[in-house]
Amino acid sequence: MKEIKVDYSVIKRISKAAIHAKEQKIYPFNKENLFPDEIIPEGIEKGSKKHGLFLFHGVSIDSMRQAEQVYKAMRNLTKKLGSLEELVTIKKPELVNLLSPELGEGIAHPKNSMTDPVGTLLKNARMLEEKYNGDPRQLKRASVKKTIDKIDEFAQYGIPKAALLMKNFVRFDIWPFSEFEIPIKIDRHIMRISLGCGAIDVEKYSRKIQEGKLSKALTKANELMIRSGYYTKEDFEEGKIKVVKNDQFILSLTETYLRVTKREKISAIDLCDSLWARGAYACKINNAISCDAHCPVGCDIRYPSDNNAVWFFIDVDKRRFQNNLFTYSKKNSRR
Repeated sequence: MKEIKVDYSVIKRISKAAIHAKEQKIYPFNKENLFPDEIIPEGIEKGSKKHGLFLFHGVSIDSMRQAEQVYKAMRNLTKKLGSLEELVTIKKPELVNLLSPELGEGIAHPKNSMTDPVGTLLKNARMLEEKYNGDPRQLKRASVKKTIDKIDEFAQYGIPKAALLMKNFVRFDIWPFSEFEIPIKIDRHIMRISLGCGAIDVEKYSRKIQEGKLSKALTKANELMIRSGYYTKEDFEEGKIKVVKNDQFILSLTETYLRVTKREKISAIDLCDSLWARGAYACKINNAISCDAHCPVGCDIRYPSDNNAVWFFIDVDKRRFQNNLFTYSKKNSRR
């Protein structure tokens, strides 16, 4: 794999702009209960084992779905069971019935491990009980890195979700790590913003896609790009469409954002929250004029992607009204 070069100055600018938006309560930071993982289940004491279990299991299935949906489901499950400690003994059909009102009937027949929240919860509950007495707070080690590695041992975690769990455990004073020295989760929103601001020269790491050599996910995404008018069928047949895969950038972006939070004394908790909220709410407006008029982050482009934001299609700005004098002037003023 090629060494990934990340522009530190761009990540620093993004970080400071995102924090500014949060401090000034620029949309969406004027919304109540903006961060669903911050809402503690009713009757649960902050920082307790039960609270830790809510966060640990919630984060484990926080993908392929809206965060509001995931944490609402886990709050309701906590209420129904009394404590998520009961996941060790519960049977799969019963858990499907308890979760399906929020997560949908499809969880009974998952296509793969990523779409199997029930299997993930049960597997992690058993492992947590066997190795850590059922208490996720005991995952803490002497350093941030060693703790991240321990979290990463569990199903459906990996570095991004391990960073998300650590953020929440530090937020609620469960673990005493410095908020300047913990990583942020590089999710689809932060990835899109970072690439859209030019933190990585995506051209260097792109490849052209060719007919007959595509995965099912990339085939579907490519067909969607053509239907949406971003490319033509002829562009595809002539090998003009270029993509980048996000996984090659995750570690380098994680490390660069961590350098920024350490050097600039920016709270990783606030930064992760800020960038997630911008991506989950403000970016969905998908309007270049609105972006430049109201968003201090100032992405130059918003790359389209497949539904899971694994593949990004470069050379295209998916926002409406991306070509206009106002946005052109703003982009040039940043150069």
